[in-house]
Amino acid sequence: GKILKEFKSGLSLLPPIITNEKIYIATLKEGVKAFDLATADQLWSYNLNTKNVNPRVWSGFSYDKITNSLFIVTSNPGGLYGANRGSEDLSVSLISINGTTGLKNWNFQHIRHDLWDFDLVGNPIIFSRKNKNNFSERVVAALSKTGDVIFLKAKDGSLIFPDGIKKIKVPKSDIINEKSASFQYKFF
Repeated sequence: GKILKEFKSGLSLLPPIITNEKIYIATLKEGVKAFDLATADQLWSYNLNTKNVNPRVWSGFSYDKITNSLFIVTSNPGGLYGANRGSEDLSVSLISINGTTGLKNWNFQHIRHDLWDFDLVGNPIIFSRKNKNNFSERVVAALSKTGDVIFLKAKDGSLIFPDGIKKIKVPKSDIINEKSASFQYKFF
């Protein structure tokens, strides 16, 4: 029952991911952090805060040993009013982070300038499949509160089924100072 090491990560609502050398912790408000398992030293930190938008990681994250990548899903940045937010942030996104360097590989944003609390939910699911050329490729799947299932190539974040998604124009908000997104994705 003696504490051997303490990893000071900040508040996390998710269990950590432990490999032979590292422990990865997805924090609620401070992004994702990696620690050396032997020394408890912080190796890197990836902050999700961009342009006054700080999405939370509360629902899930996964690690893929084959690609050495962490996959996290993020929330709405909080609140249903977004006039105080910048544009092009990492909220309601599936994000791939290099497990060694902590640098972002890619991201896919499901909902632009989310005003409805449509977080992505659950741990991203990672698997292999044969592509149309019969080559094996790694795939990551994410689930949304709206029932969408997003399938992306783990290596670059490109769509597995590009014909199953399209951009649609959406009406502008009539709330003062609100700058809603000009489009959203429709999955079918």
